[in-house]
Amino acid sequence: MSSSVVASGPAKPVKPTVPIWSKIHKGDEIAHLVTFLFAASVLLVTVMLVAQLWTNSAPSRAHLGWGFFWGSDWDAVTDKFGAAPFVYGTILTSVLALMISVPLGVGAAIFLAELAPPRLANACTFLVELLAAVPSVIYCANTASRFCARRWASCRGSADRRWVSVTWRRV
Repeated sequence: MSSSVVASGPAKPVKPTVPIWSKIHKGDEIAHLVTFLFAASVLLVTVMLVAQLWTNSAPSRAHLGWGFFWGSDWDAVTDKFGAAPFVYGTILTSVLALMISVPLGVGAAIFLAELAPPRLANACTFLVELLAAVPSVIYCANTASRFCARRWASCRGSADRRWVSVTWRRV
């Protein structure tokens, strides 16, 4: 009988299994784990929020149906409601805002990063960051209050007009 022996070479050493906590000893791994846990918690909170909204809106969905999204009536007497004008307005203003802000933002970024002299780029970058730090609601409230105050003063009389001109001259 002949026997064939296959030479496999030297045996590889078996790596011992190491518990995960002994691997996590550097600050980077700990920071990575903490960041991952916070990101996962954000996703979990989002899923829980959607689940709560879906569960608690069941009576409204049963009463109004899906036609609520396509209807345009808003009549509390007959208990008919539709959100189509509000949905349309929201989508329209969002698209309009994106059409205005994206080209301006990209253009400003390209100008400041590539074309502007360093001194001007630093000053303008600071101003852009300062504008970004203020919520847009503040800009809207400021503009609306100025517009409404002037309109109100023009309708009311000269005493109110003086108050508006003195008040807004300081701003």
